[in-house]
Amino acid sequence: MDKPMTKAEWINWLEKAWDEAQKAAWSETPECKTDPRAPHGFDRNASHSADRYVCECEGWEPPKKEWVGLDPERMRNTTLQFNQGALWAERFLKEKNT
Repeated sequence: MDKPMTKAEWINWLEKAWDEAQKAAWSETPECKTDPRAPHGFDRNASHSADRYVCECEGWEPPKKEWVGLDPERMRNTTLQFNQGALWAERFLKEKNT
């Protein structure tokens, strides 16, 4: 039968085990998002579920660009008018330069 560990051996074993656990936890933790709008902080519920530190930025996505104040139909019409204007300008410049 193995002899029991001394107090110093027990502390040394605990420190090594703790270091290994921390290294394993940090190796599984993804890098934080670099977008300045991303929130950062401790996400308690996700951290409990994942059994590791989870930053709030992990589930954050940047907002989608939207046409503010335009409904989809008006947005299509505005885009179409812009494209038609660009085509007209291109034709005009070609005729002027030939």
